[in-house]
Amino acid sequence: MDKRRFFSRLYFVLITCLLILPYSKDVNGADWIYYGKSNGLLFFYDMENITFLRHNINQVWTASIPESEEVRVRHIQNERKAGSAMPENWGFLTSLYEINCKDKTSTLLESKIYNINDKVISTDTVKHTSPTHISPQTMMGELYKNVCRKKE
Repeated sequence: MDKRRFFSRLYFVLITCLLILPYSKDVNGADWIYYGKSNGLLFFYDMENITFLRHNINQVWTASIPESEEVRVRHIQNERKAGSAMPENWGFLTSLYEINCKDKTSTLLESKIYNINDKVISTDTVKHTSPTHISPQTMMGELYKNVCRKKE
């Protein structure tokens, strides 16, 4: 492995750790596990606090964190173009999902927007939503594979 590639990977790991560490102090006991990247956002789920409900249904918190300041600004701009009132100081998002492992569906239950100082800006509890089918090779598909694997 050449030096440039090594330092590139090292840089990625360090930046990811720096993004996670300040956040983890706000959620006691969280064990955030990386499960993918899309459009510059890094996706994590809280492995330690998965709630196992009846009928093969699990609830899990996820975090969507921009990998850089450039991605953060671009995400704000894209959300505004789509009609969302995304605040200028948006930092990251956490979401609570209910995943039906048998039917392979997910339902968003709650989301929290944090600012760049790790403070909650807003909380949205989603009411009256229908489950959505989980497609393979998507971020939700990756979450499904991790949350619904067989207990060992």
